[in-house]
This record gives sequence, C-alpha cells and structure tokens, in this order.
Amino acid sequence: MTVLQPSPRDAEKACGDAVNRSILQKPHSEITRLAVLLTVTALASSCLFLLCYRYDSKYTVPGPQPVQGVLHLSGEDLQRSPVLFLLNDWEIYRDTLLAPADFAHNPPTPDEFTFIGQYKGFEGGDRSRSPHGSATYRLRIALPPEMDSYTLELPEIYSAYTLYLNGRQLVQMGDPNPASYRAQTGNRSVSLQAADSLEILLAVSDYSYLYSGLIYPPAFGLSPSVTGYLNVRLVLRTAVIAIALCIGLLSLCIRALTRKGRVEDNGLLLLYGLLCFCLVGVICYPVVKTLSSSGIWWYTVENICRCVLILLVILIQHRISGFGRRATTAAVLLGLFVCCFCAIVSLLPSGNLLFMLTFSRILRLYTYVSVAFLTASAAYALFRGTIHSPLMMAGIVAFDCALLWERLLPVYEPIVTGWFREIGGCALVGIIGVIMAGEVARQYRMKRMLEEQMDTATRMMAVQREYYPQLLEKEQQIKTVQHDMRYHLSLLRQLVAEGNLESLAQYLDEFQGRHLQTGAISFCNHYAVDMILRLYAGTAERKQIDLSVTVQIPPRLDIEQVDLCVVLGNLLENAVEACEKLPPDQRWLKIGILYKRSRLSIVVDNSYDGAVHLSQGRLYSRKRKHSMGIGLLSVEAVTTRYGGRCYFYPDPREPIFHSEISLVLSSEDAEPIHTHNQ
Repeated sequence: MTVLQPSPRDAEKACGDAVNRSILQKPHSEITRLAVLLTVTALASSCLFLLCYRYDSKYTVPGPQPVQGVLHLSGEDLQRSPVLFLLNDWEIYRDTLLAPADFAHNPPTPDEFTFIGQYKGFEGGDRSRSPHGSATYRLRIALPPEMDSYTLELPEIYSAYTLYLNGRQLVQMGDPNPASYRAQTGNRSVSLQAADSLEILLAVSDYSYLYSGLIYPPAFGLSPSVTGYLNVRLVLRTAVIAIALCIGLLSLCIRALTRKGRVEDNGLLLLYGLLCFCLVGVICYPVVKTLSSSGIWWYTVENICRCVLILLVILIQHRISGFGRRATTAAVLLGLFVCCFCAIVSLLPSGNLLFMLTFSRILRLYTYVSVAFLTASAAYALFRGTIHSPLMMAGIVAFDCALLWERLLPVYEPIVTGWFREIGGCALVGIIGVIMAGEVARQYRMKRMLEEQMDTATRMMAVQREYYPQLLEKEQQIKTVQHDMRYHLSLLRQLVAEGNLESLAQYLDEFQGRHLQTGAISFCNHYAVDMILRLYAGTAERKQIDLSVTVQIPPRLDIEQVDLCVVLGNLLENAVEACEKLPPDQRWLKIGILYKRSRLSIVVDNSYDGAVHLSQGRLYSRKRKHSMGIGLLSVEAVTTRYGGRCYFYPDPREPIFHSEISLVLSSEDAEPIHTHNQ
C-alpha cells in the first residue's frame, strides 16, 4: 500500500474529466421550460373552452328555432335534432299573469318577442326597467301529426311559476301570485304524448332575486333523447362531486391520522379538505336543483362557498409560495369581508334591486382582485424558486383563461359540462391536489431520509469507535520506534564499522518488515470525510476491490457533516454493492473529491455487471422496481438543499457506472491532495 502526494495540477487532472461531465456543464433552461408549461396550459385551456363553446353550448346547437312565437317541427327536424333549446321569439306579456283561458276568445297582444338567455329577465334589453314583477311567456309548437312522446325540460325559473301545457296546469314552483308570493326554484322535466300542436304557457313572478323570469333556455325534444341528455349531465356532475368529496374526506383523514408526531403542521391538508367541500358547494347546484326544490337561500350557500373557495386558494398559495405577509393578510381580510357580507345579505329583506346589484358587483370585483393576487403571488413564487410553484402557476393560468374567455364569449350556457369558471376552478383544485399529494409524498421521503441520516450517523459513530483504538495503537508504535531508534542507530554504526554488510542488510530487512509496514493514517484532514473513506477502504480491502482515492478538500467545509456523510456514504455503499456482483479480478472503485471555487465535486466511478434500470433519464432501484432507492433520494434531497446537481448514469461504451455530485459551498482554501491506491 503506497501513499502519493502529487501536485494540485495533477489532482485536478485526475478528477477533471469526471467533474466536466457534471451537471454544472449541462445547463437546463428553467425559464424556457416554464414558458413552455404556461404556454401549453394557456393554449390547452383556451382550446377546451372554445370546444365547449362550439359543441356544448345551448346557443350553438343546430336546429330550427321559433319565429314570431311559433316553432314548426317536422319528423325530419326531430330526427336531425332530437334535442332543441328554445331560444328565440318567445311571446312575453309583462306585468301580468295569464292563464290558458285568457287566450281562448280574444287573445292579448304580446309586448314583444323575446330572446331567452344571458340573464335577460322581465326587463329584456331595457336596463332602466326593473326585473322584479310578473310576466307570462308563451310559445306554440307545430308538431308532426303522428302521436309521439315528448319531454320539456325547464331549468331554474326565477323565482316562482306555473306551467301550462295545452291548457292543462302540470307544474307549479312556489306561488307566483303577487298577493301570496313564495319563491321556489328547481329543475323540472315534463313528459307528455302530443301530436299536431303544443302550447307552452309560463306564468312567472319574481320579487326576491337579482334575476327574474325565464333566463335559461328550456330543452324540448323526443323523450328518449332529452332524458338521455339530462341523465348524462346528472351523472357527470354526480361523479365530479363524489370525487371531490372523497378527496376532501381523504385529506381530512390523513390530516387527523398524521397530526400527532409531526414536527411541523401548517394545515395544508385541512385547507385542501375544506377546499374540496367548497368546490362541491359551488358545482352541485344541478344535482340539488334536480333532486329537490329550494328557495332563494340556496344561492346564498353557493355564493358563500364560492367566496370561501377563493379564500382557501389564497391561503394555500401563501403556505406554498411564502408570498408577502402584508399582501396576503389584505387579501384574506377582503375575502373574510365578502364572505360575511354574503351571509348578511341572506338575513336582510329581499327585493332591494340596488342592494342586490351592489352585492353582485362586489362578488365580481372580489373574484378578479383575488385572481390578480393569485397570479402575482404565483409569479413571485416562481421568481423565488419555491417548490411546486410551476404547477400552481399552471393552475392559476387555467383559471385566468376561464375568466378571460367568460368575458370574451358571454353568450354561453353549458349543456352537460359546466361554466368556464367552474371548469377552471376544478382544474385549479385538481392541480392543488396534485401538489398536496406531492407534499405528502415529500414528507414521507423526508422521514425516510431522516432515518437514513440517523443510520449514517450511527455508522460514523461505529467507525469512530473502531478507529480510535487503532489510532492510539499506531501512536504508541511510533513512540516506541522513536524511543528505540538510538539503539538501532548504534547497532547500525557498529555493523558498518565492522564491515559486516550481510548482517547489516539482514538487520535492515527485519527493521523494515517490523516497523515500516504502516498504512495510510489519513486520506484527508476533513474529519467526517476521512472517517467515511476509512470505513469503505476497509470494506474494499475485505471484499478485494481495487480502490483509488483522490481528495483535495479543506479541513472545514460549509456543509453539515451528516449531510456530507449521507451523500458520500450512499454513493460508496451503492458502488461497493455493484462491485460485489463481479468476480474479484474485475472489481474496482475510483473516488474523486475536489473543492474549487466554492464548489464541492464528488465523483465515484465503479465497475458493475451492466444491469441498470433507467427510465426517462432517471435511475431506479434494482431492489424496488419503478422507484428510486431511498439512498439516492437522500442524495438528491441534500444536493437540492445546497443548490447543486447530481448525475447517475452508466458509461455507454464499457461497464462503468458514474455518480457525480456538485454542491455549492463556501469554505477556506483547499489543503494538499492525498491520493491513495489499494
């Protein structure tokens, strides 16, 4: 065993080739990848909204429409368009509630033919007219002469109405009579057998809500088609609600089960569980309104859930990004004010139009201010490099696109999917769920890495206990040799004086064999690194592994000793395990450790049997398929914490495996290099 001390230039050349392969020489354009992610998110979201607008909007469905209060339908029309949304030219009679008898002999003249949709209530296009009051809607449909089954689907009509079909009263929601007015809303469908003609008459009153009358277009068509459309919408909404509820309950259960024993609990799981429940409150109205009827109070619940949902997203974003406390506090206070305002509105007397319009504008302003805040905080998180911030930014971009297209495409009402902001909100909540799942997985990995660090620290203690007696023994041997040196010198002088060269040579051989067979006492002056290298040098000697070590580091480095031992220990342990799979004459291991310009580079090259699990540029454990080993995860975590990079890859030309680590540190000037070959 020999110890060499070459010049620093020789040492740099020894590890230079491997260091040049490191991540520092392979820069990745984070800005480009982020720009691509956000651009793809914006384009994908916009394409989704445009597809919904084109193929899932009640206003773009092809088919015949009423003209001057009459819809003519033939058998061919019903075959081509089995579901029609009745949009155009409804007769409207304002400020009166009419019954079929009023059209029997001397029918009144309609005030106008109105378009149904886009929140046009009793006031129509005249903003100076109050939406409150009463009105009657009338539409006549000319049907084929053959008797057939038809279904009329009535969405929410604000806020009480009576439905007459062919002169018969079939549905009543609430009480539209002004003297005994009672608000009630819900989705209803009516099926009937009809031929030749059908008259639809709706007597509607509203004195309690912001909107009034027939503002969502009814659906009409053959019963199987209309029923199928309603079932698809109901099943889709129910599935989304069930998923959100399950994820919310799972988050709260994980929070409850993992709360004890956690070092730090910032409530992210609790916030996300509540976020899922609020999402359910926002999107469940089609199911609620289909399965039951309710008064105006349900809209208060929906508005509160929408405001609380935005507030929870702000809080989660703050926990993830660490955005400024003052700005976050202001946004949270605004959200609390709006939530309380929503609750107070439900307690006040209904019907004050100015107050309700003010409330609607406050909700709209709060939404856009909150989205602006979320966008700014996500951009701030990206600037700081906060973990998960690109995903969060992608979710916020999707929600921003939803609000943008909601303004650019105002004439839209979904058939089976949802409003743009509902789709954007679901996307944002889903992305936050992915982030939360990653956070839970990260905490699990951190727990495993802490266990790994404890194991490394335990091994260091074992090395120290094993090495310290040896060090004392070596020190005692040196003292003994120094003490006995004068006797050896006297004997040597006597043999030289006598000219007894044969005895002199024999004595020198014995002296060298007994007192000069010493191994390298130290690989370097850094205590922790020296301990780890000594441990694995002994392991390599026992396992017949040819070892070469080149070290140039100062006695002190700006890194925790446990972190350094985690990195070096895991790399060497993996390398030794790989060498063991080869015959003894093919086992070799090279270690290069270099500190230069505040960067610590660790390069480990070793022979291996050529079997390695690589997928999409990532190395997977041979013990645990489809997952990285805990040791390499610990190395990656330490490398990330110190602003460095790591590479693990096989040589494409020969069975050599390379492990390269680069850490950004600051320390004193390096000590001389020690090169050890075993």
